[in-house]
Amino acid sequence: MPINFGEIADYHRQEAARYNAMAQAARDRDSFGEAGYLAGLAARHSETADEQMIGMQQQPGESLAKRTSNCWSPEQQRFPFVAACLLALLRRIDSIAAAFRQPLPKRNLDVRGLSLR
Repeated sequence: MPINFGEIADYHRQEAARYNAMAQAARDRDSFGEAGYLAGLAARHSETADEQMIGMQQQPGESLAKRTSNCWSPEQQRFPFVAACLLALLRRIDSIAAAFRQPLPKRNLDVRGLSLR
């Protein structure tokens, strides 16, 4: 396996061409299962060569700049976590308070000394 990036892409292109030729020979022999398998291998090598070429065209620092631009500073990371914990704590306190709260019986007002109860 080659070490240089350009050589790796060329290697995969050569392998794709070799597998395509083998697939065509298998089709000529009416061995369509083998031809499909070899065509799949050729497609994989072709995709790998394309990805290698795309990787070579990118600047070395470009991916690092993209990764670091999305990162938060430690202060920014801490704030959403603290806010989420505080909101969870407040919701839990509300649910506990609602569980302890007893429903008060509603009494009707007396009308001329008569209760409607």
